[in-house]
Amino acid sequence: MILIFTSYSFSAFSEIDTLYIQKYPQDFYAKIYLSNNYSLLTYDSPTLGDGFAFFPTGYLSIGIGAGWRGLSGSINCYTFKRKNEEHTKATDFQIHYYKRKFVFDLFIQDYTGLYLRNNNENSSNYPFYKDIKLKKYGAYSQYMFNGNRFSYRAAFSQNEKQKRSVGSFLLGGGIYYSEVKADSVSLFRQSKIANPEVSGFQLGPSCGYAYTWVFKKNYFITGSMSVGINVAFEKANYAEEKTSIYPTLFPRFSAGYNDDSWSINLSYINDLIYASAFDGARMSLNTGNIQLSFVKHIDFNYHPKFLDDSPKIVKQAIGYE
Repeated sequence: MILIFTSYSFSAFSEIDTLYIQKYPQDFYAKIYLSNNYSLLTYDSPTLGDGFAFFPTGYLSIGIGAGWRGLSGSINCYTFKRKNEEHTKATDFQIHYYKRKFVFDLFIQDYTGLYLRNNNENSSNYPFYKDIKLKKYGAYSQYMFNGNRFSYRAAFSQNEKQKRSVGSFLLGGGIYYSEVKADSVSLFRQSKIANPEVSGFQLGPSCGYAYTWVFKKNYFITGSMSVGINVAFEKANYAEEKTSIYPTLFPRFSAGYNDDSWSINLSYINDLIYASAFDGARMSLNTGNIQLSFVKHIDFNYHPKFLDDSPKIVKQAIGYE
């Protein structure tokens, strides 16, 4: 998978408080990382005292990336897979894009074949169901009120450095479509039909707070939590269509070390939505990413002359000004 981003910001949003945020003097950087995208489908039925979770095959990928000012890209070079194991057929594309005042997340996930873990059973031999299909498409964005002092980039992209501890309130929302199918009754214990299917469209606002604690000058810990409420329009082939209200959660965490020319960090991102609640049974979707990355900033300040005569909007788009 290849990801390429272009940073664009209006001049009013690009100003920073240099007492809190430091830009690296080097224009170029290279990075290597270990990454794991994940998705977890949980099912809980209080009336039956039943609860279990479906999860795909876990894949750990190693990748490399590079960037110049506002341009950056990365590619997964190798994925570690366990032998003699049934594998989920998966498309998992995620973008987590951090601007000065905005953060944007995109999820495109399509899984076929999931493992089952029952909360009432103590076993490490999880059965695999080829018939279960899970889809989640979503977009999420938030505005950072203190973005001129608080930097998500320093915590998750490592192309800036947070110099002082500071936080910011967040306000935004998301929109999602989810779909779960099964060719057997293994997925919905209360379903009386042979081919249960649930789908839904939902959207709503969210608010939260993010804070970075800087200690011993170069070490940092960043945590944020956003809570929201979504209006969901649900339908199932074994029940009438309905409209529901569901809570949402979106935590982020990052910790690491930022030096003057290199950085290392461990980050965690999780997006939780409730997919459906029919007949007293709740279904939720947890999706996100865990990544360990090392970034080296390179002291090679390339100056392409053709950009000197380029329009200002082009220069801003790539961070040239």
